[in-house]
Amino acid sequence: MSTVVFKLYDSNVLWRPEKYIDYFKNKKYETVAVGHNEKNLQVIIARSTEKVPWGKIDDLINTEYELYIVYLNPEQKLLYINSSNNGSTHDKLAEALVGKNISLYNEGDIYKVLHNVFQLELFNLVLNNHPQMRWIW
Repeated sequence: MSTVVFKLYDSNVLWRPEKYIDYFKNKKYETVAVGHNEKNLQVIIARSTEKVPWGKIDDLINTEYELYIVYLNPEQKLLYINSSNNGSTHDKLAEALVGKNISLYNEGDIYKVLHNVFQLELFNLVLNNHPQMRWIW
Protein backbone atom coordinates (compact mmCIF):
# COMPACT_ATOMS: atom_id res chain seq x y z
CA MET A 1 0.00 0.00 0.00
CA SER A 2 1.16 3.50 -0.68
CA THR A 3 -0.03 6.98 0.15
CA VAL A 4 -0.42 10.05 -2.02
CA VAL A 5 -0.97 13.54 -0.62
CA PHE A 6 -2.84 16.39 -2.28
CA LYS A 7 -2.68 20.07 -1.37
CA LEU A 8 -6.06 21.85 -1.47
CA TYR A 9 -6.10 25.46 -2.64
CA ASP A 10 -9.74 26.45 -2.05
CA SER A 11 -10.28 28.80 0.88
CA ASN A 12 -13.32 26.77 1.94
CA VAL A 13 -12.48 23.06 2.00
CA LEU A 14 -15.35 20.98 0.62
CA TRP A 15 -15.47 17.35 1.84
CA ARG A 16 -17.88 15.19 -0.18
CA PRO A 17 -17.22 11.55 0.79
CA GLU A 18 -20.38 10.32 -0.97
CA LYS A 19 -18.89 11.39 -4.33
CA TYR A 20 -16.40 8.49 -4.32
CA ILE A 21 -18.95 6.65 -6.45
CA ASP A 22 -18.25 9.06 -9.34
CA TYR A 23 -14.70 7.74 -9.51
CA PHE A 24 -15.71 4.08 -9.63
CA LYS A 25 -18.86 4.23 -11.79
CA ASN A 26 -17.01 3.82 -15.11
CA LYS A 27 -14.54 1.23 -13.87
CA LYS A 28 -16.73 -1.90 -13.49
CA TYR A 29 -16.17 -2.03 -9.74
CA GLU A 30 -18.56 -2.95 -6.98
CA THR A 31 -17.83 -0.73 -4.00
CA VAL A 32 -18.64 -0.51 -0.36
CA ALA A 33 -17.66 2.49 1.75
CA VAL A 34 -17.79 3.46 5.35
CA GLY A 35 -17.00 6.91 6.62
CA HIS A 36 -16.67 9.04 9.69
CA ASN A 37 -17.74 12.55 8.70
CA GLU A 38 -16.65 14.18 11.96
CA LYS A 39 -13.13 12.80 11.52
CA ASN A 40 -13.08 13.33 7.72
CA LEU A 41 -12.26 9.69 7.11
CA GLN A 42 -13.48 7.37 4.36
CA VAL A 43 -12.67 3.67 3.86
CA ILE A 44 -13.57 2.20 0.47
CA ILE A 45 -13.35 -1.41 -0.66
CA ALA A 46 -13.65 -1.97 -4.40
CA ARG A 47 -14.11 -5.35 -6.05
CA SER A 48 -13.72 -6.20 -9.70
CA THR A 49 -14.52 -9.56 -11.26
CA GLU A 50 -13.78 -10.79 -14.74
CA LYS A 51 -13.53 -14.08 -16.55
CA VAL A 52 -10.08 -15.58 -16.67
CA PRO A 53 -8.45 -15.24 -20.09
CA TRP A 54 -6.92 -18.72 -19.97
CA GLY A 55 -10.13 -20.71 -19.37
CA LYS A 56 -13.38 -21.37 -21.20
CA ILE A 57 -15.43 -22.34 -18.16
CA ASP A 58 -17.85 -19.59 -17.14
CA ASP A 59 -17.46 -20.39 -13.44
CA LEU A 60 -13.77 -19.46 -13.47
CA ILE A 61 -13.53 -15.81 -12.51
CA ASN A 62 -10.76 -13.59 -11.28
CA THR A 63 -11.74 -11.40 -8.32
CA GLU A 64 -9.56 -8.51 -7.22
CA TYR A 65 -10.06 -6.24 -4.23
CA GLU A 66 -8.64 -2.78 -3.70
CA LEU A 67 -8.60 -0.91 -0.40
CA TYR A 68 -8.68 2.89 -0.19
CA ILE A 69 -8.31 4.85 3.04
CA VAL A 70 -8.93 8.57 2.57
CA TYR A 71 -8.33 11.24 5.21
CA LEU A 72 -8.89 14.99 4.90
CA ASN A 73 -7.03 17.39 7.17
CA PRO A 74 -8.96 20.66 6.70
CA GLU A 75 -6.66 22.71 8.96
CA GLN A 76 -3.60 21.96 6.83
CA LYS A 77 -5.66 21.61 3.63
CA LEU A 78 -4.23 18.18 2.85
CA LEU A 79 -5.96 15.10 1.46
CA TYR A 80 -4.29 11.72 2.07
CA ILE A 81 -5.20 8.68 -0.03
CA ASN A 82 -3.69 5.37 1.02
CA SER A 83 -4.43 2.57 -1.42
CA SER A 84 -3.52 -0.97 -2.30
CA ASN A 85 -3.68 0.16 -5.95
CA ASN A 86 -0.13 1.40 -6.50
CA GLY A 87 -0.61 1.97 -10.22
CA SER A 88 -2.31 5.34 -9.90
CA THR A 89 -1.95 8.69 -8.15
CA HIS A 90 -5.76 8.79 -7.68
CA ASP A 91 -6.19 12.31 -9.06
CA LYS A 92 -9.77 11.67 -10.19
CA LEU A 93 -10.75 10.20 -6.83
CA ALA A 94 -9.32 13.25 -5.06
CA GLU A 95 -11.20 15.57 -7.43
CA ALA A 96 -14.44 13.72 -6.76
CA LEU A 97 -14.00 14.01 -2.99
CA VAL A 98 -12.76 17.61 -2.60
CA GLY A 99 -12.97 19.39 -5.96
CA LYS A 100 -10.59 20.26 -8.78
CA ASN A 101 -8.45 22.96 -7.15
CA ILE A 102 -5.79 20.54 -5.87
CA SER A 103 -2.24 19.49 -6.66
CA LEU A 104 -0.34 16.32 -5.93
CA TYR A 105 2.68 16.57 -3.66
CA ASN A 106 5.61 15.04 -5.47
CA GLU A 107 8.66 13.52 -3.84
CA GLY A 108 10.73 16.67 -4.38
CA ASP A 109 8.30 18.65 -2.22
CA ILE A 110 8.34 16.00 0.47
CA TYR A 111 12.12 15.65 0.67
CA LYS A 112 12.62 19.41 1.05
CA VAL A 113 11.56 19.05 4.68
CA LEU A 114 14.35 16.53 5.24
CA HIS A 115 17.13 19.03 4.49
CA ASN A 116 20.13 18.36 6.79
CA VAL A 117 18.59 15.12 8.04
CA PHE A 118 20.99 12.29 7.47
CA GLN A 119 19.94 8.76 6.66
CA LEU A 120 19.07 6.76 9.74
CA GLU A 121 19.99 3.10 9.55
CA LEU A 122 18.33 0.61 11.86
CA PHE A 123 19.53 -2.93 12.31
CA ASN A 124 19.36 -5.82 14.75
CA LEU A 125 22.39 -7.07 16.63
CA VAL A 126 22.21 -10.65 17.84
CA LEU A 127 24.95 -11.98 20.10
CA ASN A 128 24.20 -15.61 20.70
CA ASN A 129 27.65 -17.03 21.46
CA HIS A 130 28.67 -14.66 24.21
CA PRO A 131 28.21 -16.22 27.70
CA GLN A 132 26.72 -13.07 29.27
CA MET A 133 24.36 -12.28 26.42
CA ARG A 134 20.98 -13.77 25.62
CA TRP A 135 19.07 -13.78 22.40
CA ILE A 136 17.93 -10.32 21.44
CA TRP A 137 14.79 -10.17 19.31
